[in-house]
Amino acid sequence: MWPSVRTPRPCACGLARAGGGVHAGTGARALPHERRCGPADHGGLGEGCKFYAALTKALVDFAKEVFELQVIQSDGDPLLEHVKALAAAGDPEEIARLARVARPPRHAEHVWRWFWELSATRQAGGFSVARLTRQDLRLWEEDEGISLDPWERNALIQIDAAFVAHKAAQASAQGSGR
Repeated sequence: MWPSVRTPRPCACGLARAGGGVHAGTGARALPHERRCGPADHGGLGEGCKFYAALTKALVDFAKEVFELQVIQSDGDPLLEHVKALAAAGDPEEIARLARVARPPRHAEHVWRWFWELSATRQAGGFSVARLTRQDLRLWEEDEGISLDPWERNALIQIDAAFVAHKAAQASAQGSGR
């Protein structure tokens, strides 16, 4: 019998798994194939999947912190202004907090920019903020001539879920008089 030879199957990004290779482009698109593939690629195995899962988590954590710092306080200023004042006075916790939100995680800055571009076009949601839909993402991709990688789409959906949850909690707190 002939030994079975596995032909590398292409992943969602189009490159064959065993083929390796480097994607052209800038930012995340310039990363080696193994570090670019989304969590569902290759059966969820490999370092690339772990890399993007960690990158997505870091980006969502960053987003939650930024959303929290945008909350308007009782004096009319956003929380960020209070944190800056405390950091300027030498508070180490607030200095660290400012450092965490200085910029999004490396290799994910483009996703953060894209989130705000998409968020500016979101539909009215009635009594709450409307979620971005997959159709919104597809139409935006088409308009911009961009093809999202699976991890980028997943990150945008997770950031949006955090944004909507944050806005809902904020509205609930305002409604209860807090």
